Amino acid sequence: MSRLLTSTAVAALIAGIAAAAAPTRAAGYCSQGWSVIDTDQDGAVSAAEFEAATAGDFAAMDADGDGMVSREEFIACHASAEPPPPFDAGNGPLEFAAADRDGSGDVSAGEYRQAAYEARLESGVTGASALGTGEAADLEPSAGGDTAGAVAGLPSYDESAARASRHFHHLDADGDGSVSEEEWAAGGGPTSPAIHERRFDAIDADGDGSLTEAEFTAARTVQRDAARQDAEAAGEDTRVGIPVHFYRFHAL
Repeated sequence: MSRLLTSTAVAALIAGIAAAAAPTRAAGYCSQGWSVIDTDQDGAVSAAEFEAATAGDFAAMDADGDGMVSREEFIACHASAEPPPPFDAGNGPLEFAAADRDGSGDVSAGEYRQAAYEARLESGVTGASALGTGEAADLEPSAGGDTAGAVAGLPSYDESAARASRHFHHLDADGDGSVSEEEWAAGGGPTSPAIHERRFDAIDADGDGSLTEAEFTAARTVQRDAARQDAEAAGEDTRVGIPVHFYRFHAL
């Protein structure tokens, strides 16, 4: 009996040490589809913030804590997020024609990002961002979401940007990177499991059916660099970090 108790105590101690050493799970990542990244509320994603959020998001997907994310864990995490609310800047829903800047009949991620960003600015509510950006007046902070730096109970700049991005991807039912007028009118629906499958396969560089943290970080780094290029092409200063509204439309 004493030997059993000793073994149990040792196992518990090892588990405790492992838990202490593991990255903190990102609160809400699998339930709401995003986690806080702009922790200092300056409107930009620094290198340190990127690294911390990437590690936390990986830990959130790794349900069994074995240091690997299986295909099943990846899909279960991304399929469990609650659908985002429609984006509304306080002056009525964002209209398709207003978002389709080039009149092509489809709204690209860049067009939606810019339209949602400008709609927040036009809401007349000043956020805490050093970039002088506004908050979406109609969006309520999610349960356990990022409310640090929020103004008068409004969601933080990070949260409103994340939720605008999630809504775009929710509308993009076929996952082709743009929203047609038909998809817009439908208002979005459950994301096809095939889309999560394709995302997993794109990250699984060695094709072994599981993701290492290195593979996940490499994929996120590609997304981060694409966000930086977009921001710089738009004339944004990225020396402090990538503007969070650009980052969010590349990686959630």
